[in-house]
Amino acid sequence: MRETETQIVAIGKLWEETKDLREVMGHPSVRHKDKERILRELFEKRVTRDVMEFLVIVLEARRLEHLPAIGRAYDEMADAFEGLVRVEVRTFLPLSPEERKRLVETLGKVTGGRQVTLLEHEDKTLLGGMTVRIGDVMVDGSVAGRLKKLKESLASAR
Repeated sequence: MRETETQIVAIGKLWEETKDLREVMGHPSVRHKDKERILRELFEKRVTRDVMEFLVIVLEARRLEHLPAIGRAYDEMADAFEGLVRVEVRTFLPLSPEERKRLVETLGKVTGGRQVTLLEHEDKTLLGGMTVRIGDVMVDGSVAGRLKKLKESLASAR
């Protein structure tokens, strides 16, 4: 499963990063069989047969522009299958080793015992505190977030 994941994610990134590939594969005057030939020349010796056939199916469905999103979705599904969860954490200052350890333990409990991988980012706009994103769920415990809520609360009280 991880080999397939790695290949699909890499193809999605290549699609995002290669303007010429996107233009050729999206151009209406390039025939379908030529697009398939290009895909096969680029990937057939570099990916598994299943991934190659998947690319052909995506081409036939005219959905190549969705390859980056497909890669991200496959990545998330593979993690979920293995009991992993990636959590994006933005902090004003870097987390100390002890803070990191406590956060991973807490998030592991919140996610039902899944193994947590932190994706840490410093963000000076937060002014302090942190934001945590797990999938589509965002928890804002930042000073900037609290100030924004206070401002909204004061504005609605008028």
